[in-house]
Amino acid sequence: MIKTNIENKKIIIAGLISYKTKESESSFSELEKHIKNNGGEIVGQLIQRRGVSRSRMPGGSKKLEQPLDSSTYISKGKANELKELCTNTKSNIVVFINKLSNSQIERLKQLTDCEIISLTEFPL
Repeated sequence: MIKTNIENKKIIIAGLISYKTKESESSFSELEKHIKNNGGEIVGQLIQRRGVSRSRMPGGSKKLEQPLDSSTYISKGKANELKELCTNTKSNIVVFINKLSNSQIERLKQLTDCEIISLTEFPL
């Protein structure tokens, strides 16, 4: 369970949504409701979409659920977009709908200068 108080905090919702697991999009709306009900302000949203695998190599569809970049989970380009979004909105917290490793959280924290929370740690 997360110990972060979100009341009066500026929050960005972010995540990687795979074509294969469309139910992740519903996580965004549930998360938005939870944040608003607990006094947080949503100031932005960043979605990294991962489409249908067109690879002819076996196992292409299995890769759709893997991170795009092992250090940040999302692509380097999207990570830079997130950094810019955090700066422009003066946000305090970024909540990811994906399960992030400790090293991914730390890398994103260094990049964005925001607290990073994985949805799996965030009580809904």
